[in-house]
Amino acid sequence: MIVSYAELKEEERQLVQKAWSAADHAYVPYSHFPVGVAILAENEAGESQVFSGGNIQNKSWDVDCCAERAVTFNAFEQGFRRLKILSMVTVNKPGGAPCGLCRQVLVELAAGAKVLCVQNKNHDVKVWTVRELLPEAKVREVVRFEDLDEADKHLAQLAIERASSKFSPYSKIAEGAAIVARNRAGKERNFDGVRIENGVYGGTISAARVAAHNAVNEGFDEFVAVAVYAEERRRRGSRAATDSSSNEFIAVNGACLQTLRQFGLNTRVLNVCISKRMVGCATINQLLPDSFGPDAVL
Repeated sequence: MIVSYAELKEEERQLVQKAWSAADHAYVPYSHFPVGVAILAENEAGESQVFSGGNIQNKSWDVDCCAERAVTFNAFEQGFRRLKILSMVTVNKPGGAPCGLCRQVLVELAAGAKVLCVQNKNHDVKVWTVRELLPEAKVREVVRFEDLDEADKHLAQLAIERASSKFSPYSKIAEGAAIVARNRAGKERNFDGVRIENGVYGGTISAARVAAHNAVNEGFDEFVAVAVYAEERRRRGSRAATDSSSNEFIAVNGACLQTLRQFGLNTRVLNVCISKRMVGCATINQLLPDSFGPDAVL
């Protein structure tokens, strides 16, 4: 929903202005794409404070920190952990929304927060809740494994089989993925991947991202469909090991969706349920609405 700047509450207008100012402090020597964010947060005593900042890049690129995450972490470190409103602006091309990585962080730390994405130089905004930016449970169509067509069933089965080869000594999560990808000549081929964990937890790579990297490495950079299967091993005797929630879907995380989005906005995602008898089906466009992609920066 787009709301004009004049219709915003005073505290929201101030956050929009703070986000614009914060972009001036971004460190973006490689992309030259500054992003500014301002967050209104509360601490346990009910005190409010505004935190702001920009994105911070690094020569290696893969350790860049988006403005949304940088500012969120700053607020949390100072004890302001109730995030109420987040305003963000992509200065060069207003209209951007948080990437999948930032959405994944926010959905865990501030699922109920309001997000104001500046749309133009007039400071009009598109309004979301964090949960709406990563709506996996609400948009997927659930079908029985047996009702999949043969191609999808094969892809899902491949993801299930690959999960047994995971390297997850820390989480014990068994995760496998399989992708149908197409090259420039129109040839299609399957690629798979497994979860690879690292002692530095942030260095962990999910199965879908491994499969994506394998495909692109072979020149297959148009994704048609991806199947993801994950099984979380719980400690014996824990409540979660016996209640019905153990059969729920494990959502494809925002970082995976952001990787997949680069290679096909309409890629179909098959999320195989832990029971192995149900599959959630949706497109990247549905799972990552108003997503941040190559069109925003190229």
